[in-house]
Amino acid sequence: MTRHIAIAFALLCLAATSAYADPQAAGLFQAWGAYTDRDNNQTICYISSKPVKSEGNYKSRQPVFAEVTDRPAEHHKGVFNILAGYSLKPGALATLQVGKETFALFTHGDAAFAKDADDAKIVAAMRSADTMIFDGTSTRGTTSKDIFSLKGMEQAYAAVGKACLEKPRKS
Repeated sequence: MTRHIAIAFALLCLAATSAYADPQAAGLFQAWGAYTDRDNNQTICYISSKPVKSEGNYKSRQPVFAEVTDRPAEHHKGVFNILAGYSLKPGALATLQVGKETFALFTHGDAAFAKDADDAKIVAAMRSADTMIFDGTSTRGTTSKDIFSLKGMEQAYAAVGKACLEKPRKS
């Protein structure tokens, strides 16, 4: 979990400076995009998708993204997170349902992360499912449900592997 907190902090810093970031598209694959970027002179590779449907009684919300990130220089591969578009309730667990599997995610600010041991399980489940559903609760107690299509996820993840000069990932 320590690794995820460090990555959460780095992603929050990256998100805070996104106006200065220059992500490069490695490809768009149906519902998923593959991107590379630089942070502290190191390559970051990630796939990202927006929900196809969002539910909840909220007044305003920033864009929502599901991401799987690789940081090759730090030997971090397949780190899953959700940028919820609002501040998540501190200490609350969010849930992610991928196909028939359900995962508990811990929250920090506007992001939700998997436990270290669950990252690979989530990515594997994403490869074989059609959709995933994120349920979260805001600091105000508002609940939301975001439904993501997983069409194109496998191709986007393979493209990120090539863009990061790694061997393409196999199913």
